[in-house]
Amino acid sequence: MKKVTFKKSDALHYFGPRNVDLAKVLGVTPQAVGRYGEYVPELQAYKLRDMLQERLVEIELQEAILRKLKPSSEIQ
Repeated sequence: MKKVTFKKSDALHYFGPRNVDLAKVLGVTPQAVGRYGEYVPELQAYKLRDMLQERLVEIELQEAILRKLKPSSEIQ
């Protein structure tokens, strides 16, 4: 299996701009997030990857539902 890497800056972009936001998502302390280097630790990176995949599936489902509800002339 390919090793998952996740830049801390990308994680903050997707999950909140502050260490405390990322800490809440990961279930760790803000101090722990503050100690991350350029990359999130591997176990946390797997968690973030899975969370993003779940969000993408939710978005795709929402868009599919909206397409069914709106006439095709209203979809941009």
